[in-house]
Amino acid sequence: MAHKLVYTIILFIFLFLVANNVEGDIVCITDNDCPPNTLVQGYRCIDGKCESVFLSYR
Repeated sequence: MAHKLVYTIILFIFLFLVANNVEGDIVCITDNDCPPNTLVQGYRCIDGKCESVFLSYR
Protein backbone atom coordinates (compact mmCIF):
# COMPACT_ATOMS: atom_id res chain seq x y z
CA MET A 1 0.00 0.00 0.00
CA ALA A 2 2.83 2.38 0.79
CA HIS A 3 4.37 1.72 -2.62
CA LYS A 4 1.29 3.07 -4.40
CA LEU A 5 1.44 6.24 -2.32
CA VAL A 6 5.12 6.76 -3.14
CA TYR A 7 4.51 6.13 -6.84
CA THR A 8 1.60 8.58 -6.83
CA ILE A 9 3.64 11.29 -5.13
CA ILE A 10 6.52 10.81 -7.58
CA LEU A 11 4.11 10.97 -10.52
CA PHE A 12 2.53 14.23 -9.36
CA ILE A 13 5.90 15.83 -8.63
CA PHE A 14 7.15 14.82 -12.08
CA LEU A 15 4.02 16.19 -13.81
CA PHE A 16 4.30 19.44 -11.86
CA LEU A 17 7.94 19.92 -12.86
CA VAL A 18 7.25 19.14 -16.52
CA ALA A 19 4.27 21.50 -16.63
CA ASN A 20 6.35 24.35 -15.22
CA ASN A 21 9.14 23.82 -17.73
CA VAL A 22 7.07 24.39 -20.88
CA GLU A 23 8.12 27.21 -23.18
CA GLY A 24 4.92 28.76 -24.47
CA ASP A 25 6.45 31.60 -26.47
CA ILE A 26 6.17 31.73 -30.23
CA VAL A 27 9.33 33.19 -31.75
CA CYS A 28 8.72 35.74 -34.52
CA ILE A 29 10.41 38.37 -36.64
CA THR A 30 7.35 40.11 -38.07
CA ASP A 31 3.62 40.16 -37.23
CA ASN A 32 3.03 37.69 -40.09
CA ASP A 33 4.93 35.00 -38.14
CA CYS A 34 2.28 35.08 -35.38
CA PRO A 35 -1.02 33.13 -35.32
CA PRO A 36 -3.95 34.65 -37.21
CA ASN A 37 -6.14 37.23 -35.49
CA THR A 38 -9.61 36.38 -34.20
CA LEU A 39 -12.56 38.69 -33.63
CA VAL A 40 -11.49 39.76 -30.14
CA GLN A 41 -7.81 38.80 -29.90
CA GLY A 42 -4.88 39.59 -32.11
CA TYR A 43 -1.18 38.83 -32.06
CA ARG A 44 1.72 41.21 -32.53
CA CYS A 45 5.44 40.53 -32.69
CA ILE A 46 6.97 42.33 -29.70
CA ASP A 47 10.63 41.80 -28.78
CA GLY A 48 10.86 38.64 -30.89
CA LYS A 49 7.83 36.94 -29.26
CA CYS A 50 4.18 36.83 -30.30
CA GLU A 51 2.18 38.73 -27.69
CA SER A 52 -1.60 38.59 -27.59
CA VAL A 53 -3.47 41.88 -27.68
CA PHE A 54 -7.19 42.37 -27.27
CA LEU A 55 -8.88 44.17 -30.12
CA SER A 56 -11.49 46.75 -29.29
CA TYR A 57 -14.03 47.84 -31.86
CA ARG A 58 -15.57 51.22 -31.24
